[in-house]
Amino acid sequence: HSLAVSATGALLIWGWNKNHACGQPEDVYIKASTGQVDSTKYYRTPYVHSYVKGVRAVAAGEAHSVALLLNGTIYSFGMNDRGQTGQPLDEPVTEEAKQVLMTSGSTKPDFTVIGVAAGFDHTVAVDNKGSVYAWGGNASGQLGDGTTKDRATPKRIDGLANIKAVAAGDAFCLALDKDGAVWAWGNNVLGQLGDGTRKGST
Repeated sequence: HSLAVSATGALLIWGWNKNHACGQPEDVYIKASTGQVDSTKYYRTPYVHSYVKGVRAVAAGEAHSVALLLNGTIYSFGMNDRGQTGQPLDEPVTEEAKQVLMTSGSTKPDFTVIGVAAGFDHTVAVDNKGSVYAWGGNASGQLGDGTTKDRATPKRIDGLANIKAVAAGDAFCLALDKDGAVWAWGNNVLGQLGDGTRKGST
């Protein structure tokens, strides 16, 4: 599936609605003559999401979607089997867009998210203070917390500072700092971390 942002901040979505990745509650076609599931629903042309508005940036994972609003709020929907939408792990699919809480409880964050990226089953974000946060699948250490345990709540990655942009691949992440250096972690079986080895890093 694919996501885009219009000039007016509307969220445009099209493609395969597998596990509600397109944000639509109807994820299957039912064959009228038999009443049986015919196929998973897909959208051939972009449609405008009904209530996620004022969008600044978007990111698409394998089957989840992330939208960053102009006010720094993040909304996500789709597959959540690893916590990639930022919802509890007992919610395997987030059918409708829900806000990702960047801090626990009622604490208001003292930062503003300025960028997001989505990997296969994980999500990363960067804030205006140069910190990076990650959540979701972590089998290859792509959350950067030194473990391989999945996590549904965003957590700041220690050791990264002055970051201005992030990107996410299948099971790895990249971050660009203000001096132009690139940081990489996660799966490296094909050399995607660019360190001359095939050894991953958590």
